Amino acid sequence: MRPEIQEPHEHSKLEELTDNLKSYINTLYELNRLKAIDKLSSMTADVTVYIILLLLFMLILSFISIGTAIWINICLGSSFSGFFIVAGVYVLMAIIVVAMKSKIIKVPVSNAIIKNVLTD
Repeated sequence: MRPEIQEPHEHSKLEELTDNLKSYINTLYELNRLKAIDKLSSMTADVTVYIILLLLFMLILSFISIGTAIWINICLGSSFSGFFIVAGVYVLMAIIVVAMKSKIIKVPVSNAIIKNVLTD
């Protein structure tokens, strides 16, 4: 005749278990959300640094290219040949990069992104 008393007790245990499970799921969701935000902010900062470095490198390369072209012009006694020679070197480099883009760009960049995403 006591089963009626045990039912509320069992019911409260079930409610407690349900509440704990809901709390666990919410905590797990929040933890994963914060990890994703942390990873995204870290990757954004990395991309920003790489863009700034790329811009600086392009600026330096531009001045070096202009200086080299002017030096070649002086050596050849021409006013434009050096610029065409420097441009030709860049065209050859572009052809090599396009021909080997999978090896020298795609695979290393993909590996770096995967490593960054999977690193805690």
